This record gives sequence, structure tokens and C-alpha cells, in this order.
Amino acid sequence: MKLKLAVCIFVAVFLSAVIFKVNQVEYIPEYDSGEKSLQAVNSENITEIKTEAETTTNEESKKDNTVRIVILNNNYITMHYSKFVAKASVLNIYFGENFKNKKSIKKQIDIGTGSKYFKQSNVIKVEPKGEMSILKDETNMQSYKGIFYIYKESSGLVLVNQVGMEDYVAAVISSEIGEESPKEALKAQAVCARTYIMKSQGKKYKKYNAKGDDSVSYQVYNKNVPGENSIKAANETKGTVMKYKGKLINAYYFSTSWGYTTDYRIWGIKKQKYLKETNLTTITENISDEKIFDKYIKEKPKSVEKKSPFYRWTTYLTTKQIENSIYKNMAVNVGTINRMEINKRGAGGIVAQMTIYGDKRQISIVNQNQIRKILSSYYSTIKLSDKTKRTKLSMLPSAFISIKSVYKNNKLDGIKIYGGGFGHGSGMSQSAACQMAKKGKGYKEILATFYNDVEITSLQ
Repeated sequence: MKLKLAVCIFVAVFLSAVIFKVNQVEYIPEYDSGEKSLQAVNSENITEIKTEAETTTNEESKKDNTVRIVILNNNYITMHYSKFVAKASVLNIYFGENFKNKKSIKKQIDIGTGSKYFKQSNVIKVEPKGEMSILKDETNMQSYKGIFYIYKESSGLVLVNQVGMEDYVAAVISSEIGEESPKEALKAQAVCARTYIMKSQGKKYKKYNAKGDDSVSYQVYNKNVPGENSIKAANETKGTVMKYKGKLINAYYFSTSWGYTTDYRIWGIKKQKYLKETNLTTITENISDEKIFDKYIKEKPKSVEKKSPFYRWTTYLTTKQIENSIYKNMAVNVGTINRMEINKRGAGGIVAQMTIYGDKRQISIVNQNQIRKILSSYYSTIKLSDKTKRTKLSMLPSAFISIKSVYKNNKLDGIKIYGGGFGHGSGMSQSAACQMAKKGKGYKEILATFYNDVEITSLQ
């Protein structure tokens, strides 16, 4: 009994330490997620599959310069499919131990979890003649290059696309920055995409020998099928990556800056000195100072991104909306909010810590991703600098913000938020890259602007 009691006490102490409490203030610790946690991935019931064929495939992937990507289902919510539907002029199905059996089918296949192809092994390989289209999100046919490995699991089928590296990069370019972006911006995006996926450990998908999935949790892949411009950008930078002190970097990038980028500290304590604060404006003052930041976030100082809709934006949230958001995202009831304040800013002016005071509890948050979720409501409206509006956003566009408390009848009614930029703010701003390319900057010069002391080199 004493031993059981000791174990229970230890577990209780451990769980209570997950969120650090100091004088009734809950500190939500930093974690490496950034943009990449907008969607949840259902990874339950993943079974370990280690066949001789899979080991061989992993080695072949390295030799053939290919990459394996998990294709998510249901708008990136789950990795499992009820069936695999594919079309091509000819589809070759390899199944059985070491894929020793082959079946060729014309035009279309429809494979469910009860398929005969899974009798001898829980994984099959499908190789098309040319490209194939698969039923993505179980609603739309989407064209893919490469081959597919289909894993049978208790929750359904997992689809893994093995594709040539440059085909993968092209499909990231078209999905992330867009086919119509200037050529040198496309090439900068190509180098980022290639470096990012080569650096990725893909720990979540290690069982499939995959580097990641096709969502924003890694890089958006093949949402838009690549056109001529994206393909050229990938091929013209073939094998080109960024290194810092001889090692591949985490080539983070995002949509739009507020005029500055932030440094590596938003990702945690691990030093990544190539991720630096970059000033893209004419501002010379210390924007980490609250008053100075507040001044410039309400203005539109000269910057290469000044005309971007997300360069400046505003929104309003009621205390009730924030209280509901806190409970939804953190399962914490703070009661009625009576005060909110920004306590600290990081590099580039990003909010590094803010405190919300309720009559039941107060919380202090030190993560930009969590701040953006909490200060957001499905029913709020974001007013952009070009006078357009955005609604139904799952999170605030960025954490480069200033807040103004609004009172009614001597009680806090809500806050007006003045913000700038779109995304986590670390690494390359895609919007800035496009504008720099339009002004004649080459892709290497663009990359050197955002990544400190990196070597841009070819692996070929």
C-alpha cells in the first residue's frame, strides 16, 4: 500500500508540473510548432511494419533521390482512408512478401481494407504508367507523380507517395508561394522547400520511411499541381540547399512580415543563429520597446511589403470571446477577464509574453502560436490594409501585435488588436521575396537577406 501511495503521489506531482505555476500565474511553455499545428493529425493505431521490402525501398529512396510523403485525408485532419482509388492508363499493383506478386489493371483501381492484396502483407505498392490520379480527401481526384505505398492499419489505409525530389519541390512551390510569383522568388522558395524536407526527420512518420506529410505541419505539397514555372524553378536549382557550418538548416518561411522578421528563439531554446531578425523597413529605433512598437504597428513605414494586404490589419475581440477561446484551447476557466497586457517582446517586435487577468485565474503565455490561437475567434473579423476583410480564421494572422483595452460602463469589454504580417515570422517572407525579385534581386541575394551566414550550395 505504501508503495502504491508513493507512486500515486509521484504521478500527481509530475502532472501538476506540466504547467508551471508561480503566484497563481500559469506559464504555457514554448514549443516547436509555429504555423504547423493548424490541423491535428490522427496517428492512433499506427502499427510497426518492418519488411525486407520496406528496408530496401528506404535505401532505394536515398539512391534515387526520392522523398516519401504521407498524403492526409479529410482536409488534413486524419492520415487514414477507407479506400484507395486511383486512375491511370495502366496501374501495376505489387503485393505479397517482398512485393513478389504483380497485377496490372487498366484505368482504375478501388482498394479497401478487405482487399485480397493485403492477405500476405499489410503493405502494397502501386506504380502507374505515367502519372496517376488518386481520390484525395475522398472527394476529388488529384494528379500525382511517382508511386504509392498503401499501408493497411486498424483505422484504415495510409497513403504514402514516393516521388522524385525535384517533382516534390515543384509541387511545394506551386502550393506554397504560387505559380505566378516572380522567377527568382520561385527559385528561392525551391531552395527553402528542398532544404526543409531534407532536414526534416519526419519522426511522426518514421514507420513509413516518410519525411513528412502534405499539410502545413511540414510543407503544403501538391495542393496545386505544378505548372511550367514551378517545374523550371525546381530544375534550375536542382540539388541546391542552404547549410550553416556544414549542416542543413531549418529553412523556415512564412507568408508576410510586418516589416521585420524574428529570430530562432520563437522555436525554443535551441540556437539556430542563421535565423536572425531582419529589418525590411527604414525604422532605426528599438521596436522591442512597447511604445515604439505601438507607434509603428499603427503606421505603414516604408517596406518592400508595404502594399501587401496583411502588412497591417486590425481586429476586435470581446472579453467573452477571449474567455471562450482560452477554455477551448487550454481547458482553463479564467473567469471574467478584467485586464490584459503585453509583458515582453522578442526580436523583430514579436510578443514574447503576455498576461491575461481573470477574476478566477490569471495566465501568462510565452508562445507565439498559442497567443495567436487564444486571441482569435471564429466570429471575429480581420480588417486588412487594402480595406478587405477576412473571417472564420482559426488563429490570429501573426503575433506581431499591439493591444488597446476598450471599456464600457467602467468594465473591460474587449481589446482592439493592431497587427502586421501573416505567419510565424521566422525565416523568409514569401511576400518580401516576391517584391525583391520584382526589383531585380536574385534568389541567392533574397535568401541571404533572411538567413544569416548560410552557404548556398549544390549537392549535385
